[in-house]
Amino acid sequence: MQVSQRTTGVEAQWWVAFCAVVVAVVPVVSDGHLSVFLTLGAGCQLFGVVRMLAERSTEGLSTTSLQLTCLALAARLVALWGAPVYLPVDSSGDVVYPALLACSLAGAVALLAAGGRKPAEEPGQRGIVEAVVGCALVALVMHPHLSARTEYNCCWAFATFLEALACLPQLTLTAHHQRCPAPLATLAATAALAAGAQLVFWAEAFDHVGCLAGGCATLAVLVVQLGLMAQFLVSVGAASGPAWCDVLRCA
Repeated sequence: MQVSQRTTGVEAQWWVAFCAVVVAVVPVVSDGHLSVFLTLGAGCQLFGVVRMLAERSTEGLSTTSLQLTCLALAARLVALWGAPVYLPVDSSGDVVYPALLACSLAGAVALLAAGGRKPAEEPGQRGIVEAVVGCALVALVMHPHLSARTEYNCCWAFATFLEALACLPQLTLTAHHQRCPAPLATLAATAALAAGAQLVFWAEAFDHVGCLAGGCATLAVLVVQLGLMAQFLVSVGAASGPAWCDVLRCA
C-alpha cells in the first residue's frame, strides 16, 4: 500500500493541536464522570471530518462509507432527541455532545457534496443495501433498554451497527487502490479512537443497559469496528515506514 508522505509533518501538527484542545476543553465541559468518553469519541470523530474538510480533497475517500456515516449520525441524533437518557450524564451532555455529532453530520454531508465518485464506481458495493437492512433488523431485536421508547433504543443500536458497517467500503476501496493519503489515515485513526472511547464507556455501563443481548451486541460491534480500523492503521504504518508510525503514535 502506498501512503502519501508529503503531509506527514502536517498531520503531526494537527494531532498536537487536537490533543491541546482536548486537554484544555475536557476539564471545562466535564464533571469527571465516565460518560465523558462518549463526548471524547464524538470529538475524535469530528476531528477526523474537519481534517478531511481542511484538505479540500476527497481523494481515496469512500462515498459509500460517507453515506453510511451520515445515516448513522442522523439515527444517533434522532435517538438523542427522543431519549435524552443516551446523552452523557455529565455537563458535556447538555450541549457539547449533541453539538459535536451535529457538526460531524454537517461535515460529512459537505464531504459528500465535494466528492466526485459515485458509489457504483467503487469496488465491493455488492450487498451494501442488504447489509443496512440487516443492521436495522438486528437493531429491532438486540438493542439497549435504557429508554422506555423502543423506537429510540432501536435508533441508537442501528447507529452503532452502521458505524461499524461504514468501515468496510473504505477498507475495500483503500485496499483496491493500494494508496492512502495521510489525511485519510488520520480519519481512520479518529474512527478507531471514537470506537475505543465508546467501548470503554459501554463496557463500564454494561450493567445499566437493561438487556443482555443488546449490551453484548453493542460491545461486540464496537470490538469488531475497533479491530477493523486497527488492522487498517497497522497496514498503513507498515507501508509508510517510521515517518507515519510517528504520526500514529501521536494519535
